[in-house]
Parts: sequence; structure tokens; C-alpha cells
Amino acid sequence: MQEQGRKQLNRPSGLLRIRASAMVAVALIGILFATATEVVAQGQAIRTWRDATGQFSIRARLIRKTEDAVTLLKSDGREVSVPLSRLSDRDRAHLNADEAGSAKKASPSATSKAIAQVLAGLSLPPAKIGLADLPKLLQIPVFIDKRELEEIGLAVDIPVNLKGGHGSFREQLDDALDPIDFAWCTTQTVLVITTGEGMEEFATTKFYRVPTPRGAVNRGAPVFNTTGVVQNFQRVAPDSWEVMGGAGSITPLAVPVYSVRQTPSVHRQLTEEITCQPIPHQYGHPFDLQSVTLSVRQTSLENVVTSIAEQLGVSVEFASSLAEMGLDASGPRMSLELENVSGKDALDLVLSQEECTWVEQDNKLVIHSEDFAEENLSTQRITANLGPMVNDSRFIQAIVLAVAPDTWDVLGGEGQIRSVRPGVYIVQQGQPAMREVEQWMRDLNALR
Repeated sequence: MQEQGRKQLNRPSGLLRIRASAMVAVALIGILFATATEVVAQGQAIRTWRDATGQFSIRARLIRKTEDAVTLLKSDGREVSVPLSRLSDRDRAHLNADEAGSAKKASPSATSKAIAQVLAGLSLPPAKIGLADLPKLLQIPVFIDKRELEEIGLAVDIPVNLKGGHGSFREQLDDALDPIDFAWCTTQTVLVITTGEGMEEFATTKFYRVPTPRGAVNRGAPVFNTTGVVQNFQRVAPDSWEVMGGAGSITPLAVPVYSVRQTPSVHRQLTEEITCQPIPHQYGHPFDLQSVTLSVRQTSLENVVTSIAEQLGVSVEFASSLAEMGLDASGPRMSLELENVSGKDALDLVLSQEECTWVEQDNKLVIHSEDFAEENLSTQRITANLGPMVNDSRFIQAIVLAVAPDTWDVLGGEGQIRSVRPGVYIVQQGQPAMREVEQWMRDLNALR
């Protein structure tokens, strides 16, 4: 009897079961409502969150975000709710970038293809617009080089005239920018608009395969007319080549390969007039292969770079060399909309506005002045076997002319390159130039 009574007490009555079901239903409704009104962040890394005053900070993981607040999970398992209005500019920028990136994440190669399609596609409807409005009309990342505009006393709202009658947007953009002495180029994942003079900062080296006619036979081996090919290149934009006082250079390597350093504008002219496509860049740095998104308004350089670093999964440090050049990273303010661009493009473009750059040190990013980064050398060994036509002296000459020319000791810089045995070289360079050396070697090796 007592045992039967205990069983009855332990067995939920019909009323209790109804109440329990109702409570579960209410809980489910609450969960569904929360899911509908919150952006739940999964797989978020632990990071340092700071308040707007900069005086308070905690290490925590984001677990959810609403319109008004974030909920953070501390290492001791406790949850903390913080109003968005109390977060620092950097944290709000991080949240915006994370939300935009999770909504639509594309690889750098996909972004690069999208830019190529827009440029080759139909022109925009005729209109007179401010230059700053152009990014709003295009579904690709656009960066306007404000530093170069400011140096000639212009603002980003300078009017441009998009005329009709063009076969592609590329032609329309050329026509719109030429009257104000502006130009455009593309990095891996960004369409960049700058001044004609600013375009020189984006000079790059590309390899061209050009049919080279044979000349006379010398000691049983054919002599190729590389001089004729070089002269043919230099007929395009003649004032831009070093032989006429410009910065462009061309060096014959193993026939029929030529290494050409020029501005993006001249590279486009060469493609059209020489009717020869350059070899596409072979991107290989880890930051070339990772996408980041920036959506910031009047945010400090420090917070923008920190947002990039967090998306790349690395920490960042701002070196004392910045203060020595008179730059306070918490001071300059910038507004940017760059979606799904490579981490390297984001870093290079943002930092170029303040004449500083980035180096990798002890598994973190360190932001230095450009001069400091150029003068502090690292050492790397590279190998190249281009056959009997390219001896060590020709290879060294090619790389000095093609890669960051002003940074080599023979041209007044600090960098050095020497042969230790045929086809093996020791390079000493600052990290920014060394990244260019690595890119040049990747492109060269792709030709084999």
C-alpha cells in the first residue's frame, strides 16, 4: 500500500503534465522569439572588449548581439550584457564587420572576378556625380585615395561626368577620370581611384611572354632579337620608361619571358597595343587568401587596423616609430566600406593613407613607419634556375629593377642581393620589399 502510494506521488498527474507541457511551450516560444530578434554569434574567438572611455576592459567571447546590446561570455563562465552605446568605437567596428562578413562571405578570388566582370561589363547610365558617390553605384569594393587628393587640394566630392556611348564600364571610367587627371587601377580585390601622380605608388611588375624572333647563329646557338622586343615595348608611353627619365623598366629573362615594371595604366596600354596579356599574379601570402570586411564611419586608424587584425586572427601592436614620425594612431579618422577584400589589400590601403606599413613579428602584426620598415632588414634565401641565357648578374639586375627599385643599395637604399652559387641568392630587405620579392618569385615560378 505504501509502495503504491509512493508510485502515485512520483507519477505526474494529468494536470501536472499539462502544466509542464505549457511551460515547455512557453520556453520554446521564448527561444524562437530570441532567435528571431538576435544575431547569435557562433565560433567567436575570445578577445578584449573595452568601454567607450577606454578605462575598463574584459576578456570574453561574444555569444549574441541584439539591436541594443551584446552578451559576452567571460572565461569564468559568467555572462555579461553590455549596451552597444557603452562599447568602444573599435568594438562597434568589429561587430559591424563581423555582421557584414557573416551575411555575405566571399573569397578574395571571387571578389577579384567580380571586379573584372564590372570593368568589362556595361557602362553606367550617363550622370554627373561626386567622386565619393561612385562606390555606391558599384557592387564591388572601391577605395578612393584621399591622401593623394588632399595633396593637390581636392576633396572626394569632386564632380565627375559619366558619359554615355562606351562599350564597357572600363572605357567610361577612363573617360570620366581623365579630365581631372585621375586614374584607376585594381589591386587583388579593390578598385582604386587616385591621381595620375599617385598611380606611380601602385607600380607593379608583371611577366609577359612575347614571341622573340631569332637572329643570326653564334657559335651554333641562335641569337634572339630581344632588343627589338624591348624597343617595341618602350614605344608605348615612351616618357614612362627609365631610358627617357621615367620609372618603368623591362628586362629580358629566359626567352620569350620579359619582366616589366610599370604603372597599372601603362600595363593596360601594353596589353592593348602589344596585344599580349601579362601572366596573372600568383597570390600566396596568407593575408592574400583571407577576406576581411570594413564598414566604419569616422573611426580611428588604430581601431580600423585592429578590426582587420582580429578578422585575420592575429594580434596587433603600434610601434614607437609611429610617434617618432608624429603619428598618433588613435587620432586619424577614416570612413571605409570594403566588403570581402583580401587582408593584405585592406592593410596596405589603410596604412598607405598615413605613410606607415605592417610587418610580421612574433606571430603578430606590428605597425611601423614606412622608413623604419624599409631600413630594418630580414634575410631570405631564394633559388632560380632559368637556364644558360640568364646568368647570376642578369638575374640580380632583373630583380633590382623589378622589385621596389629604390630600396636596393645600388640605388641608394638598404636592401642587398648576392649570389652564393649559381642559381642561389641571399636577399636582405625590409619586410614590405621582401613581400614584393616573394610575389615576383611566385609569378616567375608559375612560368615554368
